[in-house]
Amino acid sequence: MGNEPMCPEGYTRKLVFYEDVDDTRDCAPCACGEPEGSNCRTYWKWFDDSECTDHYGAAPCNIDSSMCEDFGAPTVRLLSMDAMFLPEFNPGSCTPSGGEPIGEVVPQGPTTFCCEDPPEAAGGSAM
Repeated sequence: MGNEPMCPEGYTRKLVFYEDVDDTRDCAPCACGEPEGSNCRTYWKWFDDSECTDHYGAAPCNIDSSMCEDFGAPTVRLLSMDAMFLPEFNPGSCTPSGGEPIGEVVPQGPTTFCCEDPPEAAGGSAM
């Protein structure tokens, strides 16, 4: 890693072993863009009493819509409402980002071993 000692003459095989590593590998935080194509519908009921028994009207609507309901007359007095989710839920999708690998592994505490080449690798003959 830059500061390892040189091997003496005749010891051409240099092996470096490390005591430990400093491992800072991780993943970048994941994120998701704005949801697209999602919708969730509800069914609203309006009542003339506070016990939700005297039914006045009802209408389905998207939760994210700005729909206003015309109750028919300005003298209507609503005392309670009820809502239930319809089984028309579409969570939509978003564009994911992040999750890239970050960090590195850095070896720590090197020890260098210098070895002689085996006789046959040095050009000698086994015969």
